[in-house]
Amino acid sequence: MSRLENIGDIYHSETKYYRDRTSGGRLIFPDISIFYKTYPNAEFVELPEPDLPQVKSIWDVIQNRRSIRQYSQDSISINDLTILLWAIQGITAQRGDYSFRTSPSAGALYPIETYIMVKRVEGLDQGIYHYDVYKHRLEIIKKGDFGAELAHSALDQDMVDRSALTFVWTAVLARTKWKYRERAYRYIYM
Repeated sequence: MSRLENIGDIYHSETKYYRDRTSGGRLIFPDISIFYKTYPNAEFVELPEPDLPQVKSIWDVIQNRRSIRQYSQDSISINDLTILLWAIQGITAQRGDYSFRTSPSAGALYPIETYIMVKRVEGLDQGIYHYDVYKHRLEIIKKGDFGAELAHSALDQDMVDRSALTFVWTAVLARTKWKYRERAYRYIYM
């Protein structure tokens, strides 16, 4: 077996916790600005506050959840998009400069960034947008139809090109790595 065939096992083994390798002491927190990615020169679209629907029980949601591959060709409303963005990364509590979000995150460091490729969302032009979590708005990265390119990036899954919108997640490794070092990848993938 080549080294690349078992690289996951090697990484897992090399990043285990061992008592003699664990550093103690106080953590020195980085500048809070690293916790919020923004595109300061980008045009932006303000989002309405999410108008949250009446919630079903978690058990109903789990029992009725299904994966599908055929999607409606209808547009989605800006309110539905706002609800999805809030549910994915929305701020739920604020403590000074620090905020907590709807998504789980090791150490509440939130390395995941949310982008969307919009094809059919009421009130939005087609294009790539970044969700500015802190200001609850969309930053326009680039206008245009990028469905074919994104579908190709997703191993030629043409449903990506046909969807009303597609979520793309990236990670800012530094947000987690300053605290968890080589184990950062483990926690980002959780």
